[in-house]
Amino acid sequence: MLPLFAFSQSKQSDEYFNKGVELYNAGKYKDAIPYFEKSNELDKEEMEETNGRRIYSMHWLASCYYKLGNKEKAQII
Repeated sequence: MLPLFAFSQSKQSDEYFNKGVELYNAGKYKDAIPYFEKSNELDKEEMEETNGRRIYSMHWLASCYYKLGNKEKAQII
């Protein structure tokens, strides 16, 4: 059994992530980027690389760039 911390993220990371999702859903992709970047940064500090949430944060960030027409940056992420 994996320890509980392997599946959890900080409340702060959740707040950034949720705000990013809110902005993304409103079509404000450029405004959402800093929130997903911060959430991703915190997730990288707090989680193992294989944690699904960490990958999920990166997916949303890449999607913002894709929606803004920057497919190259999206692919890099």
